[in-house]
Amino acid sequence: EAEPYLIATASQLAYMAKMVNTKDDVHHSYAHYKLTSDIDLNNIPWTPIGTFYYGSSMRKASLNMAFCGYFDGNGKTISNLKITTSETSYHKIFGLFGRVNQNDSEVRSAIKNLTIVNADVSSSNSEVAGIGILAGQTYMTNIENCRVSGKVGGGCSITSASNPNLPTLYAGGLIGRSYSATNV
Repeated sequence: EAEPYLIATASQLAYMAKMVNTKDDVHHSYAHYKLTSDIDLNNIPWTPIGTFYYGSSMRKASLNMAFCGYFDGNGKTISNLKITTSETSYHKIFGLFGRVNQNDSEVRSAIKNLTIVNADVSSSNSEVAGIGILAGQTYMTNIENCRVSGKVGGGCSITSASNPNLPTLYAGGLIGRSYSATNV
């Protein structure tokens, strides 16, 4: 945390997402990041930072793609976040951060001091499992001093006896699904 990666532009934030989502580069998933200026994402389609894939063969591999580090928004604002997807792959978690998870040493991840305004996060995929503006899903994470505004929506279905393989939808303004002692 003493020497975080500094992020000042939308392209640097997108690069962070790319590096965290690269399965072979676990270092970036566990790193510390700090915003140094407000960022306007200009409603350009966003790829969430940290992913989680549903499906029995994907579960273990997906843990390496979750964001497991520390993100300090430093009191800055990210504006015009846009996620609109009809994606039919296993990727089912959407927000600025997709999946945020404790790391392998069971140290909590953290996102703090961040404001997101004018967000539009939606999916027409009926199998989305978690959708929120800050994060689609958190597990053993500390969220502190974060605010969001915008809209969250999508075409959804719930798990049913006729199709138990579909995940249940969780949607929220700040976080889509928060479990296992996430502190907000």
